[in-house]
Amino acid sequence: MSDHALPAPFRDLEPFLDWSLERERQRTEKREASTMDEVRAFYEAVFPRMEEIVAHLDKFPIDAMKEPEHRLFLLTLSVVEVSNLVERYKRREAIRAVSPLDYSSVL
Repeated sequence: MSDHALPAPFRDLEPFLDWSLERERQRTEKREASTMDEVRAFYEAVFPRMEEIVAHLDKFPIDAMKEPEHRLFLLTLSVVEVSNLVERYKRREAIRAVSPLDYSSVL
């Protein structure tokens, strides 16, 4: 059994595994709890490789991914969570530009 959490071509991204989160709420909380330097470091490590990552993940059915691919997929979702902050707002103060919805009050 492999002791690596990500597929071989992406093992250099393993220092960012704490961004590999299942739930949108978890990803939002991670973004909000991270410093701008941490957010930027994560984004700059993963975003330039998105085309390569997507090409790799396209080889697997989304509902039957192996664990390493699933973790890689979750990293891409976290990139989406931080992209506006890095690309558009460029500063920590804008992190709560729009409050996340609390669906518990409508269910």
